[in-house]
Amino acid sequence: MEIVYANPVSGAVTPTALARLAPHPHAAALFMDFVLSEEGQKIIVESGRVPTRKGVKAKYEGISNLYEKGVPIVFVTPEDAERWEKVSSRLVNEVLIRKQK
Repeated sequence: MEIVYANPVSGAVTPTALARLAPHPHAAALFMDFVLSEEGQKIIVESGRVPTRKGVKAKYEGISNLYEKGVPIVFVTPEDAERWEKVSSRLVNEVLIRKQK
């Protein structure tokens, strides 16, 4: 079965950041290093998320290495997601749910 991707594919961004006034900034920096490491990205993958580190494959082959496959990707920030939630919910309802009935 061939996968046909939307053009562009959208994905939600789940940022990882350090607090500017973290009480233990060195520990926080070490945690960030771990999250971005190959081992940390493999843990991220197990939750079904797409890894950001090259060479680490996603849990589902269909979403692995989309950039390398030439699939254009647009990332949606939490603010954008809030703004588009009503529109996307309406489209899912109209296009997917009603067609199944």
